[in-house]
Amino acid sequence: MKTDDDLALAEPFNRLNDSYFKSVMASPERKHITIAFLNALMSHAYPEGFPEVEDVEFLDREAVTKWEGEKVPRFDVFLRAFFLNRVIEERLFHIEVQDAKDNFFMKRGFFYSCRDYAGQSERGHSYEDFKPVVFAGLLNFGLHGESGSPEWYSLHKVLNMFTHKCDCDLLDMHFAELSLLRRKWRRVKHKPSTKFEELMFYFGNVGGKSMGDTLVQEIAEHNPVVADLLEYEKEFRSDPLMMRQYVFAERAHYDYLANLEYEREEGLKEGRREGLKEGRAKGLEEGIAKGLEEGIVKGLAKGREEGLLKGFVKGRDEGLTEGREEERRDIVRTIRAGGTMTDEQIAEMLKLPLQFVKNA
Repeated sequence: MKTDDDLALAEPFNRLNDSYFKSVMASPERKHITIAFLNALMSHAYPEGFPEVEDVEFLDREAVTKWEGEKVPRFDVFLRAFFLNRVIEERLFHIEVQDAKDNFFMKRGFFYSCRDYAGQSERGHSYEDFKPVVFAGLLNFGLHGESGSPEWYSLHKVLNMFTHKCDCDLLDMHFAELSLLRRKWRRVKHKPSTKFEELMFYFGNVGGKSMGDTLVQEIAEHNPVVADLLEYEKEFRSDPLMMRQYVFAERAHYDYLANLEYEREEGLKEGRREGLKEGRAKGLEEGIAKGLEEGIVKGLAKGREEGLLKGFVKGRDEGLTEGREEERRDIVRTIRAGGTMTDEQIAEMLKLPLQFVKNA
């Protein structure tokens, strides 16, 4: 029987939920949706034309380490795509969804992309055998904060800064900032103009939060892929086992957000305490030295001001750093206490090393 908390997590339905998104985009049974997504993405990025993806092969989403001590990522969707135009035979596509704000997501995307490219190296292979990598990040937040670009979609490549030409066509990094897309729709009632935008309206819940969204339903009338997504969503939501995994992922997501907020508040409190303590001491020390030149009163005031600022910044940073590791262990313990997920499932869901989860 579902609890009130479970029902609250199930509604409104989050289409960026880790469990749901992977069941749609990383499933051989629904690879026609994945192929349509890739073609829509590349057509949106290259309106002048791009070879069409004909088929895909899903690859292992848990990377294999090649170097001692290497960071081991766990991917959302990782695949090899084959094209109708044989001039471009294969590319690696890596799709990641980030529902919670992550200030380092672009760096993480670049790390993943470089790892995807370097991971193709095998003894005896030449660089000619390496396939280009296409990374796509679907974000439920603004990548650059409130001061960032107003455009919800961006494409990043390796360019010659003098000619602005891409002489190294080995890496594409696409970012869809869905919070900005929703904001644009609310501001100007922006309607989707490409198939990729239509898919982002679906996954980003643009225009509403339920399956009955008028806007998404209108899109589904002329876009069969969105219609298939709505149909599968009904199937997913009526399956108790799949919804159970969905609720687990939502609970972990909200626990993560709550712990981040707790960590931030505790870091600020500790920062203030340490800042005041260090500020007084530093202010007295610097104030006395400066007071010999400019006067005791002026020196103490300036020393106290500089000390408070430096102490606060240092204390806040140290507090945040110390709390982060413990917060992640708390999330693992909370999920494990439910008794319904293995350490491997927890590690995959939270994108944490398996050994870290086992030791938590």
